[in-house]
Amino acid sequence: MIAIDLPGHGASSPPPHPESDYSGRGYAAAISAVARELDLRSTIVVGWSLGGHSVLNAAGSLPMAAGLMIFGTPPIGRGPEGFAGFKGLSKTVFTASPSEAEIQEWAQSAFAPGYKPIPDFLVEDFRRTDGNARACLGASAQSGGLVDEVAIVGDMKIPLAIVQGREEQIVDLGYLQRLPAPTLWRGTVQVIDGAGHSPQWEQADAFNGLLDAQGLLYNISHMHPPQPNLPGLMRRAQDLVVDTCIVNDTVKTPRPVTGAVTDRHRDRGIILHSA
Repeated sequence: MIAIDLPGHGASSPPPHPESDYSGRGYAAAISAVARELDLRSTIVVGWSLGGHSVLNAAGSLPMAAGLMIFGTPPIGRGPEGFAGFKGLSKTVFTASPSEAEIQEWAQSAFAPGYKPIPDFLVEDFRRTDGNARACLGASAQSGGLVDEVAIVGDMKIPLAIVQGREEQIVDLGYLQRLPAPTLWRGTVQVIDGAGHSPQWEQADAFNGLLDAQGLLYNISHMHPPQPNLPGLMRRAQDLVVDTCIVNDTVKTPRPVTGAVTDRHRDRGIILHSA
């Protein structure tokens, strides 16, 4: 399992052209670059929140993808209803230098109401993220520069799993359920009880169950013609995680670390699962 820090996030350096690189297309290019650099094959690509939008933007440039999974992500459309999938999107996510109170308020919205304790590293990672990443993404949204993700989902040719916490405070479940998605895995949005925007943290066992080799992969292999190497694609929680970052346009993969989607890596926006 390969966990990626997007440009300007985590251990990845800020990109050379923030106005264009901090966008759906820019993040998609970064994901595609990692996939090519690591020569990934028949991979399940998973994205959380902003990472989910990035995965959708990258879909057309990931010929190695056997399937996609997004959670905490309402595909954005065109026109005045483009952001209709959000019910509580904070302006903090588009603010270069938010106040401490704004950061804390955002952190509360990233979980089910009343969830405790909020992990300290979530706020720490938010502070460490390049402020231009938020500001430039907001500017791109205001100028109409975002890709039509609803159209991407409608034209999808590979399985797409959509996961949602039932107590989500940011994304509207009804919007996801009405979304035209011809390759939707299991034919419905997967709802995790007792979770909000971060089901991978709040209800890790249930979330991991959806990543189980006999879950997602079994249904993918029965939904489309079987693809090579599928049995080894999805790994259980105890398997290896490799941290991957992008420094000065170079993909870096430090020494693999033992872990899984149930430890600190649950805050990653992108996870690539590959054989």
